[in-house]
Amino acid sequence: MLPHGAGPGKAVAAPPDGRVPTPAAQFRKRDVPAVTVVIPHENQARYFVPDATDVELLVAGDPVMDRLRASERFRENYRHAMGVADGQRLVVVSSTWGATSLISTQPELVLQLLAELPFDEYRLAAILHPNIWIGHGAWQIRTWLRRALEAGLILVPPRDAWRPAVVASDLVVTDHGSVGFYGAALGRPILLASFADDELLADSPIAGLAETSPRLQSGRRSLRAQIAAAIDDFDPEANLVLADLLFSRPGQSLQITQEAIYRLIELPLPKTQARVLAVGVPAVESMPVMAHMAYTESVANVDGSWSFLTERYPVTTPAARGGGGGRAVRHLVVDQSAPDALLSQSAAVILRRESDGEWPPLRQWSARQLDEYPGCRVAGSIDTEQNTADVRLRDGRMVHLALNPDALVDPAVLASVAYVATLLELVDDLRKATVRVGSQIATASVRTYGSSAG
Repeated sequence: MLPHGAGPGKAVAAPPDGRVPTPAAQFRKRDVPAVTVVIPHENQARYFVPDATDVELLVAGDPVMDRLRASERFRENYRHAMGVADGQRLVVVSSTWGATSLISTQPELVLQLLAELPFDEYRLAAILHPNIWIGHGAWQIRTWLRRALEAGLILVPPRDAWRPAVVASDLVVTDHGSVGFYGAALGRPILLASFADDELLADSPIAGLAETSPRLQSGRRSLRAQIAAAIDDFDPEANLVLADLLFSRPGQSLQITQEAIYRLIELPLPKTQARVLAVGVPAVESMPVMAHMAYTESVANVDGSWSFLTERYPVTTPAARGGGGGRAVRHLVVDQSAPDALLSQSAAVILRRESDGEWPPLRQWSARQLDEYPGCRVAGSIDTEQNTADVRLRDGRMVHLALNPDALVDPAVLASVAYVATLLELVDDLRKATVRVGSQIATASVRTYGSSAG
């Protein structure tokens, strides 16, 4: 008998009287225990009757934990495969199944997090227990999460990909499921959004997460502030102590289990030992974000130059929530390929990306966008390889903006710079601008060409 999840944690995982059911005598094999119970740590022997002669307790560590630890060196590979950019924080939301699970008690949390966390600073991934996928079906899950997927959610499939996602994470928002505890054991910050204390063994290490991890406070404090505090104020030692109480025999679990299996079936061990392998690069599901509500604040510097601070929030409807300072200019930036026509009709900025395929000439295309959408004031093209933007203003002028080559800022932000500079009538005099997005700061050169005659 092997443990399901991170060792005994829920009350149903341990026999109430400590006695393990054993097969009838005629079905038992000679000279071997009737049942071998595999446990990750010596401390868990207390859940079983010590004098049960038909039951063998085998302390074997945890094979999942061993593989997670072996995978740490590939963390950056996993993050890249999931589309997490340098400087971004990956928040993983994990839910077990059942009435007390995170997804059951707070079904809107994922969308709320996407609405409050700046897109350029955070990415959000969701791990749902396989029983949720089996019970409701993949179509239903994707239907429930449609708006979240459109807003940039990374959906982790129900099998192996959850492991590299946890390794890649900067924070795990979780309930009482095992995924959160594995994250804690890896030294990741944990934020408890739902926690069924009464379903857990009171003295189990998993129950101890309730004492070492902060709990999400709905409606009392901004989600963004709670997420940032959970990461910045995290003390990894507290959770690592809990891990030491649950997982022993680090790196040896597969070898111990292999030896036990071959002993029970009375066969010699293979000449090659079981290996602890790192997990593979995850194949996850995500969609490109087609619309952002941008908040851009302009600041005049003492040397006469200008700085532009931008926060962007993914939206799936024109009525978008988001942040931004009181002096920030709020405007909707929409990709030309967005399937929702209402978004384009409400957009202040319409963009295309050169990497998305063949396009008509920029001047022709941008003029048509401005004609078709009277509320739009800037239409342009983004080149992510060159870190540049070329945009057309409503009076016909063209503006070329280029970030420094090593900038870690999405050049789409340059269109917001052009939009705000147009409102402030700075475009003709602006030659250089400091662009700040989250913790990333870049310098952009600005050049106006063409004329107001178009």
